[in-house]
Amino acid sequence: MTATYRFLQRAALAAATLLTPALLAQPPCTVLFDDFEDGVLDPRFGITAGCPTGTETGGRLELALAPGCATNLSYYPDPNQIRICGDFDARIDFDLVSFPATTGNAARWASFGVNIGGQNSVVERVVRDVPYSCAPYINYYKLWSGSSDDCTSTSIATDDTTGRMRITREGTTLRMFFWDETIPGWLLAHTSVVGTDDAIAFFYTNRCCGAESDLQVIALDNLRIGPLLPDADGDEIADPNDNCPYAANPDQADSDGDGVGDICDMFDGVAPFDVADLVFDVVPLQSPADPACGILGHVISSTDPVSAEGYVVGASCSWPSASAIRWDADGVPTYLAQVPGHSTPIANGVNDSGAAVGRVLDGGGRPVRWNATGQATVIGGAFLGAAAISDTGWIVGQLQASSMHRWTPGGALHQLGTFGGEGGISESVADINDYGVAVGSTRTVNGNRAIRWWTSGVYEELPPPAGVPGGFLVVGTDGINNHAEACGSWSPSPGNPTPIRWAADGTPTTLPLPPGADPVQGGVPVGIDDYGLIAGHARGPLLGALWDRGNNVHLLGSLLDPNSGATGVGEVFGIDSNDEYIRIVATVYFAGTNATCLLTAAVPTTCPGDSDGDGTVDLTDLANVLADFGTPDGDSAGDVDGDGDVDLTDLAIVLAHFGANC
Repeated sequence: MTATYRFLQRAALAAATLLTPALLAQPPCTVLFDDFEDGVLDPRFGITAGCPTGTETGGRLELALAPGCATNLSYYPDPNQIRICGDFDARIDFDLVSFPATTGNAARWASFGVNIGGQNSVVERVVRDVPYSCAPYINYYKLWSGSSDDCTSTSIATDDTTGRMRITREGTTLRMFFWDETIPGWLLAHTSVVGTDDAIAFFYTNRCCGAESDLQVIALDNLRIGPLLPDADGDEIADPNDNCPYAANPDQADSDGDGVGDICDMFDGVAPFDVADLVFDVVPLQSPADPACGILGHVISSTDPVSAEGYVVGASCSWPSASAIRWDADGVPTYLAQVPGHSTPIANGVNDSGAAVGRVLDGGGRPVRWNATGQATVIGGAFLGAAAISDTGWIVGQLQASSMHRWTPGGALHQLGTFGGEGGISESVADINDYGVAVGSTRTVNGNRAIRWWTSGVYEELPPPAGVPGGFLVVGTDGINNHAEACGSWSPSPGNPTPIRWAADGTPTTLPLPPGADPVQGGVPVGIDDYGLIAGHARGPLLGALWDRGNNVHLLGSLLDPNSGATGVGEVFGIDSNDEYIRIVATVYFAGTNATCLLTAAVPTTCPGDSDGDGTVDLTDLANVLADFGTPDGDSAGDVDGDGDVDLTDLAIVLAHFGANC
């Protein structure tokens, strides 16, 4: 810490010295790229004098602290020649060439930062020999602004010896990222407020408090400083050029050639189906006998309790004696393992492998993950719990009432940004998709908001529909699918929530209530699948509903197998689907009783591009598309994707599947 403080003093003094009257004749704003290939240090940069050395070698800049050299090594631009102004995006690659083990509570840093108005903001790769009390890691990223104190900095555990660092400014918001190769993409880890002064970028290596008898080397490459371009998913493809701007896809794969990336394509060439043709089998979830409850029964959570493979999670009963339960597609229950040292576990979310997440209710709560065999692991500190887990292993959860977090598939935990600067009162997270895009809601003194966090961690408000007054209660942003569509509820009061669908671009659409619903009590969507189907219910009376991609509403009770003996569907808890099944968990009414049930419908067999339904994609189908091309909002044979328009998407589907026999 002492060495870092010495550097900060020198950096601040250097900045104060350099940013003096000489800047009255300012150079133009700089766009800078240096791949360090020419073997010559940029003369516009200065390097610390003395025993440290900086050389360009092998196409990289190497900063070295020789044995016995106690001085930090910094490299910074002359602001009389390099001026970073306005919004900017600054990034650099790093390689810890030689960071030997330290002793005696020592640490090493490899750092990239900016100085704005005398305030340093830094992304560091830190190596220690023992954990610091407020940063309980030996290897980690440390991100801070203004103060380098470990207790106020953001720390992210990592074993990366090579990686990337990034800092952006947008207005007065400074964001700091690190690159996560498992996505791959940038992950936001720290946000701060800065001024609009011109910035100085710098990078350095340092060590503190231990033996100095070894060589320490960091290699840097691909320094980029330029204008900030929007990149919501953090995959380095700017939004205007990204064929899937809301889910990281650096390969830009587009199998059907329709201009929409594969991971964003709602059907990816698969023809839509008519929801009215679905028939749901009904399987009651068996009630486990639990002596701790004293009753036969169970509780299903209302976050993300069902998977496309038919797993359902919940608890055997409520506080104070709950046990976490997972049911299979036949409705057979299995107790998930108790959490060592804790009691009262409840499972909230499950994925297709059967891995589940939830919380324990004792001792302030802890987030818990159960693997596919049901073994439990506590995955964080005093949390309200984990709400959902995606098929790829992303997890989203909540700390106390005003702090939301996300775990990457690799297990790294970082805090999601919120509107806390507006006086956050309470917040909640609801769901997360396979690409790490999450949704939730927050209440602040300036109103209530629905929030969507992109893969990078940058967040946005999902707006209310037209005509809904401000200052309303967010009943919930309850679900998100792999195409970044979301669903939830808005309400001017707790009594009459309005069900809403948000498109990937954030456009809200008010969903109709099912027939027989009381408009005063409203309706609540609870989840959305990859076909764009939204499951939920009216609140008075309780009527299970399914909204299709065209926002038409269907009573779930009318879609049940007529031989099931069911008379209707009440409260709905969740929905998920894959290319074979659509699964819904809900309360089903039978004559004189009701039960929590798993509803399963087979996805109708489709033949992408087969406009005439003869089982072959041929010249007739191509002729139908060409004959109807440009027809809007009609029921045309050439409308193979069912969106109401015959356009390039329909042509691309036919061409992509031409010659197929279905």
